[in-house]
Amino acid sequence: MSGLPATHSGEDLRERRIPRHLGALRRQPLFSLLLMALALALFALAAVAIGSAGKPPWVIVLVPAALGTLLVFSVWPTVALVVWALGCGLAPWPIVGQEVFLYDLFAVVLLGLWLMHVAARGRLRISGPDWAVLGVALAAALSILMNLERMGQVSDRFMRFRHFPLDFPGKPNLSAALLWLSYLLAYLFASHLADTPRKIRWVLRAMLAMALGNSVYALWRWGNNPLGFSRQNRTVGLLLDPQDQGYLCALLLSGILVVLALRLVRGRRGWALAGAGVVLLLNLIFNFTRSVYVEFAFGVGLLLLFTRSRRLIGIVLICALLLVLLLHAVEVDKRAWVLLTQITSRKGMGLTLRLVTWKDALRISREEGGFWGIGLGNYATYSQAVIVTQSTRMRRLASAHGMYLQILAEQGVPGLLAWAAFFGFMLRYFYRWVRRSISLEGRALNLWLFIVLAMYLLDGIFYMGLLPPGHSHEALQVGYYVWMALGLGVAYNRYQQRQAAGPPVEATL
Repeated sequence: MSGLPATHSGEDLRERRIPRHLGALRRQPLFSLLLMALALALFALAAVAIGSAGKPPWVIVLVPAALGTLLVFSVWPTVALVVWALGCGLAPWPIVGQEVFLYDLFAVVLLGLWLMHVAARGRLRISGPDWAVLGVALAAALSILMNLERMGQVSDRFMRFRHFPLDFPGKPNLSAALLWLSYLLAYLFASHLADTPRKIRWVLRAMLAMALGNSVYALWRWGNNPLGFSRQNRTVGLLLDPQDQGYLCALLLSGILVVLALRLVRGRRGWALAGAGVVLLLNLIFNFTRSVYVEFAFGVGLLLLFTRSRRLIGIVLICALLLVLLLHAVEVDKRAWVLLTQITSRKGMGLTLRLVTWKDALRISREEGGFWGIGLGNYATYSQAVIVTQSTRMRRLASAHGMYLQILAEQGVPGLLAWAAFFGFMLRYFYRWVRRSISLEGRALNLWLFIVLAMYLLDGIFYMGLLPPGHSHEALQVGYYVWMALGLGVAYNRYQQRQAAGPPVEATL
C-alpha cells in the first residue's frame, strides 16, 4: 500500500507547509500545553525511578530523551507517526525489567501528542467505528469488574499450578488490561492523528519498511542454516517472533495485491512494490504458519471475487509456479509433507492440539465462567490443557488457541456479543466506503481493510490475532499493526468526509 499516488487537495498542500492542527494552537495557551508535557515527563520519570533499581544507566537517559521528542513531534506529526510505526516492531525489547517495554514509551509520546491535538481543536471526536472499538474494550473491562472476587482464588491457583506467587492479587487482570489498552491506543492514534492522506501513506510505508527489513534478516538466517521446508526451521527475524512474521506478511501482502490489481502504481514503483511482495511471500512460506496460509488464500479469493482482475489472476499463477519450483529446489522431503498434510497428528501439534484446547475452553466457560466469564487475563490460571515440549516437559497452555472461545471463557456472553457487533459494524463500514470513496486510493484502502477483517474473522477459529496475548508482553506486534491499519482506514474516510463537506466557514492557515 506504500505506492499509493499522491493527492493534491488544498488541505493536503496546507498540511505540507504548516501542520494543520498547529495553527489552532493559538486558541489555547501554549504555556498550558507545555505544562501538560512536563507533567507527563515527570510522571514517567517517577515511574522509572521507582522501577529502575539496579538497571543500566541508559534507561534513565532514554526515557526523558523520548519524552523530550514530544515537542519536536508536535511540530512534525508525520515524523512522530513514522517513528511510532517503525518502533512498534521493536515492542519486545524490555526497558525496565519485564514490565515496561519500548511500546509503552511510544504510547506515552503519542498520548502526549494526541492530548495536544485534542487541546488545539478544543474537543475530542468519538464517532462511527470508534464506538465499535470502545464497545469491545468496555466488554473486556466489564469482565474484570464482574470478577473482582476471583483475585484471591486466582492467586492461590497460580501458586499451586505455576509454582511461584503473583506479585500482587489481580496482576493477570492488570497485565491483560494494559496490553488491551495498547491495542486500543494503536487504533485511536492512527485514526485521529493520521488525518491527511500524506500522513497515512507515510505510516503505511513505515509498516512496509519494517516488515521488509525483518523479512530480509529472517531469510538470511534461514539461508545460513537451511534444513529444507519444515516447522523445525522457521525463519526467525530480528524484530518479530516467527508467528507474528507470518501474520504481518499476510497483512501487507493482501494490501500489495490490492494496489497491483487496481493498477494504482505503474513502472518502477510497480516493480518495486512487486519485489517487496515477493520478499514478504517467501518469509510467509518459510514461517510454516499453516492457518495463515488458509487465511491468506481466503483473502486472495475474496480479492479475485471483488476485482475480477486478469492482472491479479496472472500474478497469482506466476507466484504459484515460483513456489512449486522453490519448494522443489529446497528438497521438500516426506517429513515436510507429513507436517503439511497430517494436521491431526500429535507431532504436528495442529488440529489435535486445538481440539484439546477448545474442549478445555468450553469446560472453563461452562464450569468456571458462566455468563460473565472468568475475567480478562485469567485464562492461563484456569487452563488444564497441557502439551509435551521437545524437552519432554509438561506445560499448561495459556490460551484457547481460538479467538471466539477465548472471549467466551474470559469475557462471557457480553464479550462475545460485543465482538459480534464489532465485526458486523466494521465489515459493513469498510464495504460501504469501498462504494462511497471519492478516489481510487480510498476504494483500495477500504477494500484492503474489508478483506483483512474477513481474513481475521476466519482466523479467529484457530488463532487470536486481534486479541492481545493476555499472558505475554512480547508477542503483540501483529495485533498492534492490524489495529493501526484499521485506524488508518477510518482516518482516511474521515478525510474524505471533510473533503466532501467543503472548506470550513472560518478562515484557516
